[in-house]
Amino acid sequence: MSVNFSWPIFGHNKQISFLQNTLKQGSLANAYLFYGASGLGKKMIAKYFVQSLFCTESTKPCQNCLACLRMNKGLQQNFLYLSALKNKDDNEDTQVEQVRNFLSNLSLTSFDGGYKLAIIYAVDKLNIFSLNALLKVIEEPPKNTTIILIADQINNLPATVISRCQLLKFQP
Repeated sequence: MSVNFSWPIFGHNKQISFLQNTLKQGSLANAYLFYGASGLGKKMIAKYFVQSLFCTESTKPCQNCLACLRMNKGLQQNFLYLSALKNKDDNEDTQVEQVRNFLSNLSLTSFDGGYKLAIIYAVDKLNIFSLNALLKVIEEPPKNTTIILIADQINNLPATVISRCQLLKFQP
């Protein structure tokens, strides 16, 4: 069956082509790191990547199949996300606990035995303790699980985290 993609995105052709080929081949990495300045479309491309992974039709994402409808309503059981933006009331312990809870949920068996995908937004805002908790899962992810990390900058991320991710740089 031939697969077509319907990603209404202008620009980032190299990154989009790479991700679409990855989906066609079924050869997802354990972790991806999307990075580049804020406002370039990293989150939007991640959204279409996730939707295309779960979509059951030949044109991905179709926006009509049950998987696409679940994604659009935030009800896809095999998709998790965490926004690492710091709340002013969060302390380091709270942030680490949020990451650990997220990773615990990620380690559970997928709802239908299929693929699980997770996105961590603003990973560059996580403290070092949270990043260390994340590193263990990136090194040894649960079966059929992929994590997408999204960052505006990677200067403050530990080299151990960066080295274990497939890097996709977004430029203006």
